Amino acid sequence: MPSRKPRVLLGMAETAGYMAGLQRGFREIGHTCHFVDLGEHPFGYDSTPALPRLASWRRTTGRRARSLRRGSPGRGGWRLAMGLIDLLILAWAIGHADVFIFTGHHSLLWRNADLPLLRFVRKRVVWVFLGSDHRPPYLNGKWVREGLAAGDDGYPQMRDRARAFRGIVRRIERRAHVVVAMSASAQLHARPFVHLLAIGIPHGGADDAATPPPPAEAASGSPVRILHSPSDPAKGTDAIRRCVAELERRGAPVTWHQVTGRPHAEVLEAIAASDLVVDQLYSDSPLAAFAAEAGYRHRATVVGGYYADEIAGDVPAELIPPSRYVRPEELCGAIEELAGDAAARQTLGAALARFVQERWSRAAVAGRYLELAADRVPSAWRYDPARLRYVHGWGLSEDELRGYVGELVRRCGPSALALDHNPALRERLVELAGGTAAGTAPR
Repeated sequence: MPSRKPRVLLGMAETAGYMAGLQRGFREIGHTCHFVDLGEHPFGYDSTPALPRLASWRRTTGRRARSLRRGSPGRGGWRLAMGLIDLLILAWAIGHADVFIFTGHHSLLWRNADLPLLRFVRKRVVWVFLGSDHRPPYLNGKWVREGLAAGDDGYPQMRDRARAFRGIVRRIERRAHVVVAMSASAQLHARPFVHLLAIGIPHGGADDAATPPPPAEAASGSPVRILHSPSDPAKGTDAIRRCVAELERRGAPVTWHQVTGRPHAEVLEAIAASDLVVDQLYSDSPLAAFAAEAGYRHRATVVGGYYADEIAGDVPAELIPPSRYVRPEELCGAIEELAGDAAARQTLGAALARFVQERWSRAAVAGRYLELAADRVPSAWRYDPARLRYVHGWGLSEDELRGYVGELVRRCGPSALALDHNPALRERLVELAGGTAAGTAPR
């Protein structure tokens, strides 16, 4: 690493405001940080991309190339222009950054061809996976439903997509200096990585005034405002809404508020006006981005997910955010309990706020990435995917998982799971799906 403060480049897309928050964190601790954001975001995250003109040109050429069918006149020219702009951005980045932090599947060149070059010129490369960018497609409720909507071809496509994701993960594992990932979505990983919960989701800093908790007295005398803000129905929206409706029918003083597809600023306003936040029903993280936003603002947060049964044995206790993380079938009971206890909501909200504001502050998270770049990684942060046994995924009930994965194994064989590197994990998934290693039909 150079003697001066390392300069940082973030790319190449945004996920739920993660990179924008990280950029602000690096700047708060005095580091030059550029964010080359080539994505397009309907929710208005607070990002400040570097190279605005080149990034704008790159978005335009990429959008144009994708809009043309393969073999269409002009498609090759747009793709060539896109590649040339990528080279210009890479040349600029090599001269202006020492540490490169990427997310998603793409770095600066196609198939991550720039990563060996970055290593050769002594740049440090950290790759962070944030969920759907590395989770097996058959464990992703959103992709399963969309992929199978096309009909019978969906299962071969699911197999091929799983193998493609495995290939991307392998390539990045070989070429990046450090990989960061959430263990519960890392079934395709073969090499040890740094656990995302050890690094955190960057939220807030000294210049922010976090929303104070609602007064217990006011909360006890008026309906409890329950907020749900799903980016996708796979988060269990229908089931959560039915739960709250049943509580209302039984006379509980609760009101339901849902914010969907609105700008980020409106979501933050809704959090400030809420008393209790319900994130999702089938989450493989105890505190994803929206829930962390709520926790930062002192709001008690309920999260459902099958990983709630396993996280205590999988991750050191000090790394686990103190959300109310419960199995899906326990989520409605947790909502009812917290809705009826203002003091418990305040206690939970205060604990979450302390955790997010201190451990997951923008500056603290940025500082940990510098530790990774300098190859100073505490053993407690490391995770060996060979011991991973979690198979429930995200956005799927256990019954749905059995049906989809069982049919995938029946049609395409257990190799379609792309888990040959972890036979014990593959066997557990096949067993849960009701099949056998030989690929029998689900029971």
